[in-house]
Amino acid sequence: MNEKEFKIRLDKFLVDTFVGTRKQVKTLIKQKRVKVNQKIITNPDFNVFTKEDEVCLDDKVLTFQEHYYFILNKPSGYVCAKEDNINQTIMELFKSLPSHLVEKLFPVGRLDKDTEGLLIVTTDGIFNHLVSSPTHHIQKTYYVEYEEQLLDNACEILAKGLKIKNESFLPAKLEPITKNSCYLTICEGKFHQVKKMIHQVGGVVTYLKREKIGELVLPQNLALGEFLEMKQDDIYRLMKIYKKGN
Repeated sequence: MNEKEFKIRLDKFLVDTFVGTRKQVKTLIKQKRVKVNQKIITNPDFNVFTKEDEVCLDDKVLTFQEHYYFILNKPSGYVCAKEDNINQTIMELFKSLPSHLVEKLFPVGRLDKDTEGLLIVTTDGIFNHLVSSPTHHIQKTYYVEYEEQLLDNACEILAKGLKIKNESFLPAKLEPITKNSCYLTICEGKFHQVKKMIHQVGGVVTYLKREKIGELVLPQNLALGEFLEMKQDDIYRLMKIYKKGN
């Protein structure tokens, strides 16, 4: 998504580019180590235009970024939460990033604790809502392994949608791989949805991995627990899918 132009205080600009805390950056400014458009600025209240102005610390150009978007290959055993008193959270996997940035990150939607695979983590609340809200019907594809044997007409049953007790699920696409594995594509993200749908057609899920969100595919070379920054093209594609559905 296009970065917007902002007018912000110089000290906030430095904090948001992870130079240091508010107290630390004010010291740097006072020490005459910060320039705006090649001019030394000693006033922390000085207004900076984030795209138009060039800000340097010790002659190194600093780049302002409003939001961050990461792809994580989530391992089993981690919960999709900012904090948890019992379980490890996916935020612990981002310790290599500046703590100031990690504090702003949150997962887009959720994967169960024992589910692996593609998870988007961002600082952008609007993007989070557009991608994770079930009303926007962005497709998610899972690789599923299961015990027992699926019904012969499992594909047709899931393609029509399901109602289990008081819970309804929209139509899903089942693609068998072997007698005990398949791909399942859904356009919601309800609690234990994939497990419930597979169980309804005869299987018991033993392994679950999300491989795709919209056109965004989990990179094959991204190891479990690793993350990388999303490409702008991937962000645009997800936004394009959302706009088509609305």
